[in-house]
Amino acid sequence: MIVLHTLSGTILKLGPLTLNWYGISYILGCGMGYFIGRLRVKESWRGFSAQLLEDLLFYVMLGVILGGRAGYVLFYGFDGFLADPFSILRVWEGGMSFHGGLLGVIAATWLWSVRNDRKDLDSLDFISQLYQAFLEGVVLAGLLWWYSKRQRPTGAVSGFFVLGYGVQRFFVEFFREPDQQLGFVALQWMTMGQLLCLPMITFGSWLMWFSYRRGR
Repeated sequence: MIVLHTLSGTILKLGPLTLNWYGISYILGCGMGYFIGRLRVKESWRGFSAQLLEDLLFYVMLGVILGGRAGYVLFYGFDGFLADPFSILRVWEGGMSFHGGLLGVIAATWLWSVRNDRKDLDSLDFISQLYQAFLEGVVLAGLLWWYSKRQRPTGAVSGFFVLGYGVQRFFVEFFREPDQQLGFVALQWMTMGQLLCLPMITFGSWLMWFSYRRGR
């Protein structure tokens, strides 16, 4: 039996000001990411200071918001974007894509790495678990915590995150209604979320294999 919930996403509304559960989750995720990061900078082999962490998290937050919004508009509402390109800027209307946010974080981390003369994959290895804490997935965040406690070959933690999220999201999509504006996008059962997870699973698997092969 299919059960559809009617829970409201709004916590409080005072005139033009609206407080949503979605926004609260981002604030809590940001705080959790900062807390995890402060624990990790104490491990000297990571080569991060508290100042570098705060600077990197600022870039990551911008990447999450801008990439998440752009991904939602382009992946899930492209027709609306063609009709009104400026809709991509209206973040207050809601609509965020994890896959777009991930691309935004990768771009932001690359920019930060260039400006701070650091290797991009090293920075991504440090941030993958923090990004997961920002958005969703307690189980995957826990697995990343365990996997990244030891020093791994450069890129392996990033590959583990991308592969793990791709598999997890692909499975969970079977228990979710497809996006109303899209429906099933392939094979009469695959959702857009699952379609976007396929390159994540492929790339994550390759990155882990390549990292360990190069490490040896």
